[in-house]
Amino acid sequence: MYKIILIIVFGLVFCGCASKSRVPKSCDTVKECSALVMNKIQSNLVVDESFKDQMVKVNFHLDEQANVVNYSVIQPSQLAELNEAVKAAVYASSPFSEVLFAAPVVFTEIKEINLTVTPYFN
Repeated sequence: MYKIILIIVFGLVFCGCASKSRVPKSCDTVKECSALVMNKIQSNLVVDESFKDQMVKVNFHLDEQANVVNYSVIQPSQLAELNEAVKAAVYASSPFSEVLFAAPVVFTEIKEINLTVTPYFN
């Protein structure tokens, strides 16, 4: 389950950042929900040029109302500022209310999120 989410997120980060893809306002699949979560975090991430070529791997859980709980950094960036910016973006994005409309089995699968955040620049 966690590997699926991680693989999807990697695909979104490395392929999806080069072009703006349409992200739905609600989700029916784990892939769609992952796209929503990543898009919402990226939209709240305050980036700085010093973040270029950096990444942060994080883990967090969503409660039954899709609020972030139990946030942790799995692999920090070399820049403490980026680590804090990602944490701020994750909490600013909470709750992830869009995933509440997913089928219960999808929501259960998306509740634990392993995410690699790579800032992108427009």
